[in-house]
Amino acid sequence: MLPHQTRQVLQRRAANGYNRTSIVFHWMTVLAVISLFFTHEAPIDSAGMAFHIGGGAIIGLFLIWRVVRRVIRGFAKPAEQARGYNIAARIVAWAFLSSLVLVVITGYLLPWSHGHAIDIYGFEIPAPMPFPPVAQTVFSAIHNVCGHLFLPLLLIHVLAVMKHAIIDKDDIAGRMFIAQKEGR
Repeated sequence: MLPHQTRQVLQRRAANGYNRTSIVFHWMTVLAVISLFFTHEAPIDSAGMAFHIGGGAIIGLFLIWRVVRRVIRGFAKPAEQARGYNIAARIVAWAFLSSLVLVVITGYLLPWSHGHAIDIYGFEIPAPMPFPPVAQTVFSAIHNVCGHLFLPLLLIHVLAVMKHAIIDKDDIAGRMFIAQKEGR
């Protein structure tokens, strides 16, 4: 191949995939969300709830940073498929990112709205201001709805991956396994 053609191939691959950092962050997010989801109904004074609150506060910083990074870097090029599928894929991706942001933000606000500090394994961050009683209800509802929204979004995401791997037999499913050096 000529140098110009090689550069075009590499640019096309980069636009179609993700780099190693994005792939690692994707799977770290998966593990973080799963672990926080399975501890969200732990008894209030249990190790599970301590992890959900303290670990969630720490992990939340990573999740917000990851969402900002994805928005800045953008997404890989859409698959070559019907436009409706690509629109649905973008809706699911943005719903995931929006839910992550809302779950994290309301996760920080919930203890404060109850008049409690955020307890990060003994290190406490006090509420920056008093909240009206209705804030508890609003923050709790948003946190629960967005947290439970992950399940149907995950189901749609996994079904789409299976469609690409089994029916379309394209390389879309491999985007989160095979890094592209200049990928998104």
